[in-house]
Amino acid sequence: MRRSRIMAGMALAAGLAGLGVSAAPAAETAWFVLRRETGPSCWVALLTRVGGEYLRGNALIAAGPLKSEEEARKALADLERRGICRRG
Repeated sequence: MRRSRIMAGMALAAGLAGLGVSAAPAAETAWFVLRRETGPSCWVALLTRVGGEYLRGNALIAAGPLKSEEEARKALADLERRGICRRG
């Protein structure tokens, strides 16, 4: 019985998705330059906002939120030129 409920839920979700209806609210995302907590290694990441906070684990935010990956890459290049970050 449990399996049939799961299958019915999956079928409903697939049907709604086919109609362009989302079962979950749209996630808010933004681009960031993240920095390792224990060193100058930085990278570009697309983060999702949950409960008012962007999920980023233990990484520090070096730049952002930014509107595009291109903006984030430019910010990373600027941070590298200033010696704040290095790729890694």
